[in-house]
Parts: sequence; structure tokens; C-alpha cells
Amino acid sequence: MRAPDPTPPQILMPRTTPGRPRIDAKFPRDHRTLLLACAALRAAIPAAAHPQPARQEEPPPTQTNFVYDPAAEMVAGEAFGTPLGYEAHVASWQGALWSTWLEFTPGKGDRIHIGTRGGGGRPWTSRPINAPGTYAEPTLTLDARDRLWLSYEAETGGQWDVWIVRLQDGVPVGEPQRVSAGKGADINHCVAAAPSQGLWIAWQSDQQGQFDVLARRVSDEGMGEVATVSPHPRGDWQPSVVVAANGVVHVGWDAYDGESFNVHLRSLDDGRWGPVRDVARSPAFEGRVQLAADQLNRVWIAWEEGERNWGAPFRGNHKPENLSDERGPLHRFRALRLAVLDEQGTVRSGREPLPMPARAKAAAREPQSNRVQHTGVFYERARLAIDGAGRPWIAYRHYYTPWLGIEQRSHVEAGWGVYARCLSAEGWSPLYRLAPSQGDGLQRLEVTAHADGIAAVWTAGRTDRVQNQRPRGSFAAVLHGHGDAPRDVSMTESAGDPMAPAVARRPRPEPAVVGGRQYQLFYGDLHRHTDISLCLVTVDGTLDDAYRYAIEVAGLDFLGITDHARDIAQGDALGHLWWRNRKEVFRHQLGTTFFPFVAFEASRTVTADHNVISLKGDMLRPDVLPIPDLWKELDDDTLTIPHQPIRRQTWQYQDDKRRPLVEVFQGFRDVSIEDNVNQALGKGYHLGFIASSDHMSTSASYACVWSEDASREAIFRSLQARRTYGATTNIRLVVRAGDHWMGERITATTMPVLEFDARGTAPIATVELVVDGKLHQTFSPGERDVRIRERPALTGSHYIYFRLQQTDGNRAWSSPLWIDIRPAAPH
Repeated sequence: MRAPDPTPPQILMPRTTPGRPRIDAKFPRDHRTLLLACAALRAAIPAAAHPQPARQEEPPPTQTNFVYDPAAEMVAGEAFGTPLGYEAHVASWQGALWSTWLEFTPGKGDRIHIGTRGGGGRPWTSRPINAPGTYAEPTLTLDARDRLWLSYEAETGGQWDVWIVRLQDGVPVGEPQRVSAGKGADINHCVAAAPSQGLWIAWQSDQQGQFDVLARRVSDEGMGEVATVSPHPRGDWQPSVVVAANGVVHVGWDAYDGESFNVHLRSLDDGRWGPVRDVARSPAFEGRVQLAADQLNRVWIAWEEGERNWGAPFRGNHKPENLSDERGPLHRFRALRLAVLDEQGTVRSGREPLPMPARAKAAAREPQSNRVQHTGVFYERARLAIDGAGRPWIAYRHYYTPWLGIEQRSHVEAGWGVYARCLSAEGWSPLYRLAPSQGDGLQRLEVTAHADGIAAVWTAGRTDRVQNQRPRGSFAAVLHGHGDAPRDVSMTESAGDPMAPAVARRPRPEPAVVGGRQYQLFYGDLHRHTDISLCLVTVDGTLDDAYRYAIEVAGLDFLGITDHARDIAQGDALGHLWWRNRKEVFRHQLGTTFFPFVAFEASRTVTADHNVISLKGDMLRPDVLPIPDLWKELDDDTLTIPHQPIRRQTWQYQDDKRRPLVEVFQGFRDVSIEDNVNQALGKGYHLGFIASSDHMSTSASYACVWSEDASREAIFRSLQARRTYGATTNIRLVVRAGDHWMGERITATTMPVLEFDARGTAPIATVELVVDGKLHQTFSPGERDVRIRERPALTGSHYIYFRLQQTDGNRAWSSPLWIDIRPAAPH
């Protein structure tokens, strides 16, 4: 039974008494930068009280690293809100632009703002409409009765839900109503107005441990039943909804079928949902669909098309030649595709109707290589709108890195170019570029029809280790179109077949019983970067990419995204970027099937790079602290893990509670550091083994842990207990001595029997028993299922572990057992 609805987020009504704005900003005692303290003060003052001066445009990018399509016109965005404003959305209402966005205040959280900009060059005015809290994706929608609605996502008591409230003159009318009706994360919502009355809302919802797409009608009479739009055995992501002039509701989304993400569409006509149709289905990544309907009842569809083998096994090994169009990291290239669902219900798509000139440049670059025809070219995150003249507009972001896949470059970044153009009867319009550029892949871009064109709003800025002067915050611009609306779309390649069946998820591994208790096996990754880290911005992908990969492709049970602390506002736990990262952790927990951790990498210490994994949301520290000093600030809810490359100083210190594990294998470097780790084990340190990805690598490094329960805390405590092993594929491995797991310390009077049980993904070629860092015994089973029972003739104190290698080259390393054999004294 569903628990009672949580109390809706508090709505603050504006004061009617005129006067100076009240300043109520509190400076947190441990806040470390004057800049953010000033930002907190600024955020507390309504925007009308401090109109922002025009921000200095960013310097031109380094052309040798990042190349951008030339635009016919550069359009400067107008700043609104404060530099800590983000996730803006826009609507055109009563001749004026209206926007909603989040304003972040350090130490307090988000507040949703509603703002407007009238004609005649009048400045933006805005007000906060709720108390500080945890919010996402505020959205404005105009209904058929010319009324404005605000929808948003909010976290209350660990639960993310979708909420909606009607506005009057920018002020909420009554209390917000909860749209989502289930238990679990409800995120990535979208809204469309019906031509008669009411709104349709679709969102991505945790349904018993996987994401599905749900939809619901909202009107003055109340809310309709929640419909499951995507009857799919795998995860469904990021829906888009539109209602055509004839009243037909269309919902698009993308879903993983066991090989790739594909774009699907389903329509509600006359109260009945039709079949799910494939809009785009191939071995390539196809996702992040957007819909828009014109007055001819045509539905325009845009989506991203990317790489084949997205998320498939790949190891970076620092070599550019390892990366290609066919194989590589999550973010190698992207193109934008367009299709039209006509009034007869036929989906028609063109081969390449949107001009993407960088693709031709990439194919012709020197040295010529068939490996990288498209690698390094990015057109993505499309947004669609139909203007008042019936012209479809597409806005997107773009850059081109001609060196990617040919030579190795790191720590370079110049921002995402934001572009837009429209399609008229004469063809595509000249290209507009909007300034300033965006700074990371999760920054929002939205468009809406406005006058004879569109209005766009977007988030800009970046706060990594480079102290750049690029503008930050929310920006808006208006673009004007020319020409008649297109009538004959001239798209003839047919698509839209019924949805094909998906491959079932991998079954859960067989549990293990040790010491009379049953344990489940969980696979995870505790060292993964995104484009938040400056190191390899172009290839690591976004936070969204990381969660899609982990949940759907790799089938992970837990994940720690460990972007560098120095790239997260220099390790500021009260900073804006850390706040954004933390929110995504809890937005992506899936019931009892996927548990993301709060995590970061401390990477500038004198005692080696360490990943910090925590149960606590405020655990971020500057990475200038030596690791022993960092350990002093930790409690039992946080642990650290050293990773490659291990430095000379790494093993000068040890705290078995604060550093219980080591990354014995890393997919990015494709190297085991077993010999180095044995130096630490030889000093008496107690370190369990895991494997991790780091940058670029996918489906090639697993932190494997045996835990009694499926929960974030239970998995964390099992990591602390070193009940772990590292593997390069989904190998099942159990190593124990009697009632003791690998990772434990044992005192015995005689050497116990070592029990080794493994199930490989291919035949296991060799199993090696290692004692005190030296090879003790080798077995050659040649089978997938291997069972070994061995009692080495040992006395005294030893550490012992097993390692195995399959015939396909995949490997695994058990955590050590520390055995102290003390013969009983004679009577």
C-alpha cells in the first residue's frame, strides 16, 4: 500500500508591502570561498533589485583543440537571475517571455524562481516561489485556456516526485499537487497542453527496480489514471510528450534492448493507446528523443544517433589507436536525426536532413583513417519547437575535436557551442549560434515558440580546476524566422515498425552460504569519471551517460562516480556543482536493484590518488589534504580506495578502517598492479581487492562484493569487510576457509582447507594460489565451473589469495585471507 502523500513543498506568496528587499543570507561557518558567500548574498535579493550588467563574452576557443561550425549570426544571450541560477525553462505568454529556473544558495539548497521580461527592452523581474529545498527541472506550460502552469520535480524524505501548480501573474494558485503516484524515483518529466483543456505529463519512473515511462492527464477537474506507456522488459528513458491539434497524444522515449538504445513512439487516440512503434532501431546508440507538433497534425521527431557497441567491453590503455567509430568509450561521436509522423500515422525519416558540416570535415581529415570517420564530431541534445508561422526549429549543442582517435590529448575544454536554425519551404535557414557556450553535458537547453520565431534559454559556465572567466548562470535569446512553413517534407525513408522484443536481463548470480548465512553477489564500479572531470572531457560522457551505462548496459548493482574534487569547485562541499552531482545520485537509485554512492576522487594529494566513497551527502573535501589528514575527518560511513598509478608515498601510511580496499586492476590503463599491492600486503596492511574503470573503459572492470542484503548501506559495510574480489567480466567467485570469507583474518591451530568456487563466462584456463606475494600452486581446469579444495602445508602468519584467467583473457583476483597458524601448546 502506498504511504500517505508527502507534504507538498511550501509555497511562498509575495509580500504586498512595498519596500526594500529583505536580505536574509547566512554565511556558512565552514564556507571557504568569498566568491560563493557573495553569491549566497546575491541569491537572496530578487533579481529586480540588482539587474545584472552584461557579462563579458567568453574568449574564443583554442581552435586546434575544438572546432565549431561557422554561424551566419552570433546572438548574445541576455543574463537573468544570478550566476548560481540553472535549469531554466521558458514560455511565451501574453506577449512576454516567462521563465522558471533554480537558484542555488550554498548551505540551503534550491529555490524555484519565476521571472518575466516584458517588451520594449524592460529588464527581467523575478521572485522565488518556494522555500529552499531539493528540486529539478522546473517547467512552464501554457494550456488551451491561456493559463500558465508550473511543474517540477522535488525530493522529500528521499523520494523524488513530480509536482504541478497553476500560476496567476507568476504566483501559484493554491497548493502544488503531486502527479507521480508510485514509490521510487520519478524524474525527467515533460508536459504538453491538450487542444481542448488540461495537460499531459509523462515521466521516467522507478517501477519495481527498472525505469518505465508513465503518463497522466491533469486538468481543473483533477488527475486521470496513471498509464504505463512503455511495456518493456528493460529500462525506458527520457520521455517527450506532445498533443497534436487533432487531440492525439504522442509519447516518445528511448529504451535499451540488450544491445543498444532505440527510439520508440506510442500514441493515445480516442482514449486507447496504440502499439509501441520503433522510430529508430539499429545496433547504434539512439536516444534522447524530442517531439513537436505542427498545425497539420504532423509530429516532428528528433533524436541523437551515436556509436555502435555503446558500453561494450573496452579498455583504454592510453592509446588513441584503440579508439574508433566501432569501439571505444561512451562519448565518441553524435549526430542528430529527424523524422516526421504524418497524419496517416506513418513515420518518415530522411537520411541526413539537418546540415552537419563537421561530419564531412571529419571524414576528410588527415591522416585518413577508416577507424575514425565520425569520431570527434558531436551534434546532440536537440530541442524542437514550431513557431507561429508553422516552421519547425531545432536547437542543439555542438563541437568538433579533429584529433580525437588520432592522437592523445587531455585536460582540454572550450565549451559546447549552442546552435539553432529553422526549416522553411525554401529549406534550412542560416545557422544561429547562441553565446555564451555551455560548460558540461547536463546543462539544460530549452526552446519555445515566440512571435515570428523562438525563444531559447540555457545554462552556461564551468567550475573546474581552471580559473576561467567564462560567464555562468542562465541566459535567454530570441531568434526570428523567415519564409513559409514547409508543406512537403520530402522524407521518404520509411521507419516505424512494431517494437521488437528485448533481450532479457542477465539473471542474478547464485547466492553463497558461508558460516550458515546466505550472501548475494553484487557487481559495481567505484571509479568512473564524467565530463565534470577536466581530464578527458570529450570521451567520458555525462552523468546521464554514466547512469544509463551502469544500469542498462553493464548491469551494475552499484556505482560511484568519482569526478575530481578539484574540478568540483575545488572540493567545496557547499558548492553548486557538488549539489548537482549529489542530486543525480539519489535520482537514479532503483529500488533494490541499483545503488549509486556519493563519491569523488582526491587526486592532488602527496600520498597518491584515492577515491572516496561515502554514505553521507556532504562528504567532499579539497584534494590538497594529505591522505592521513583526510582520514582524520572521516567516520565509519566513508572509506577511501587508492588507485593507479600508485606513488612511492602511497604505502607509507595505512588505516585499515579508512582504507580497506585497493584497485588491483584498472580498465583505463588495462594493467594489474598486483606486484605493487604485494608490497603493501607484505608490510602487514589489510587490503581487499576490486577492479575499476577510471576513464573511457567500459564493461571491463568490476568491483564484486558479497553482501547479505540488497541496500546501499549493506553493500557499503560489505566493502568495509573486504568481502570482495576484482574481475574484468561477470565472473562468480567464492573463496573461503571454513566459515570465513576472503578478506577476513583467521587464527587457527592448523592450516584450514581453502575452498575455491568459480563460474566463468568462458572456460577458466588457469587458477593460481598466491602465498605472501609468491606463486604457490597452479591449477589448469579448462572448464567454466571450477571447484578446488586445497590445504597448503603452512605454519605461521601468511596472506593468501587466488587469481584466475579465462581462455578469453578475462581475469579475477580474490581478496586475501590473512591466516595466523598457532599450533596448540602440548599438554
